[in-house]
This record gives sequence, C-alpha cells and structure tokens, in this order.
Amino acid sequence: MQIIARAPADTLIAIRQKEVDATLIPEPWGTQMAQEGIATILVDWNKIPPNNGDYPLTILTASDDFIKKYPNAVKGAIKANQDAIDFIKKNPDQAYPLINKELQELSGKGMDLALIKAAVSHFSVTSDVSKEAIEEMAKVSIDAGYIKDVKKEQLDLSKFVDLTLLGDVKNGK
Repeated sequence: MQIIARAPADTLIAIRQKEVDATLIPEPWGTQMAQEGIATILVDWNKIPPNNGDYPLTILTASDDFIKKYPNAVKGAIKANQDAIDFIKKNPDQAYPLINKELQELSGKGMDLALIKAAVSHFSVTSDVSKEAIEEMAKVSIDAGYIKDVKKEQLDLSKFVDLTLLGDVKNGK
C-alpha cells in the first residue's frame, strides 16, 4: 500500500480516473463519490478509529503576534464562525444554498444541494475543539511520515492549541 497525500478535489479526480483504489476523505467528497457510483463507503466517518469521526475538518488559526495585536478581530472571527454554525443548525434548508455559493467561490464549482445536505448529515458542525483529537491526528501524521523529526512520545502541542479566546467568546466575553 502506498499513502499519497492529495487535496480532496484532486482525490475525487483520481478516483474517477481509477488512479487510486481507496481513500480516507472528508465530506462532501465521500458522499459525492458514493452518489456518482464511483466508490463505496466502507466505513462511515463517525466510525473511523481511533476517535470515531471526531476529527477536525476546519480549524481557525492565528499567529501569536496577530492575536496579541488584534484580539478583538480574532474574537470577531470566532464569533462569526459560531454564528454561522448556529445558523446552519437552526436553518439547514437556508444554509445549503449558502454553502453551495461558498463552494462555488472557493473552488469554481458548486454542488447539488441534495449532495450538500447528505454530506452535512455525516459530520458534526461544531465550534468545539478537542485537543485530544488534534493530538491523535498529529500522531497519525507522524506514523504516516508527514511530520518528521518528532517522536510521538515527545509530541507537545500545548504551544499550538490555546482555546482561551474560544472560551471567552462562548462565555460572552
């Protein structure tokens, strides 16, 4: 087996062209492959070990310097993200076209709204951050050779994961 790191959109093309036989891929690409009939989902995302689907797909990040200089802007971004998550949860039928519009702007290609709806149903939309899940993903990346010169037993992400501002926003500060 050979592990190849590719962007999800590139992986979709590789599956279509039969360049790869299997993939571990986030949504919406897994659902799209299944709906196109070019792949079969063998393991649902929420059953993938070791965290049973509790894997961050998107994480807001900022440098220490930026956070120090612009803490209110960072809190604003966190609040906007939280508001978007709340909107998606409360208004899914209104959210799907907006998600599609964003996908069109980012990738140049939109998706069928039924595909977006199916994909969103396969993961949890949340602003919660699991330090343990991030650490586990880092360990998997070490095992796969993507992170070099770090041993799993020496892994320390405490300098990289600070949830203080997220907590402040969630607590209305």
